[in-house]
Amino acid sequence: MKVTSQTKIIACLMGAALLTLPAMAQDADVCFDHVTGGGWIVGTPSGDSANFGVGGGQLPDGTLWGHLNYVDRDADVHAVATAVTGYSVDPNDEHCRLISYDVTINGESGFTADVRVCDYGEPGRDDIFEITLSNGYSAGGDLANDAPGGGNVQLHLIEDCE
Repeated sequence: MKVTSQTKIIACLMGAALLTLPAMAQDADVCFDHVTGGGWIVGTPSGDSANFGVGGGQLPDGTLWGHLNYVDRDADVHAVATAVTGYSVDPNDEHCRLISYDVTINGESGFTADVRVCDYGEPGRDDIFEITLSNGYSAGGDLANDAPGGGNVQLHLIEDCE
């Protein structure tokens, strides 16, 4: 039953992620480096699972774009992005992106989140999601193979558009 509930949550999060893409990003003639993803991890402080929907990138005009919805029910943490404040390629791994957000935690503003996501193949093979919140919370995990998490991170590269 738990997997069914998580599957429904992930489907909703990924659907929401697609709806939040700017109209410009949906135009086939416009291409920019960005990442989208959704899934669940078990690398939480309690060892229980947490769900996430994530996106980020930089539009051709330099505008940062993205979204984050992270829920760890066991720790009573619900982080939602209110703004994207940074987006970059991880200097240690070209398959990963570092995204910084202003977030609310449980509806309270004034927090930040740093997220690292990695796309190591399809569908979700060894993809990674890691989050650190300014309130001291941090969690992360592998999304597939022998890991107990699941989902997919999709890196959309500029050269993929050519």
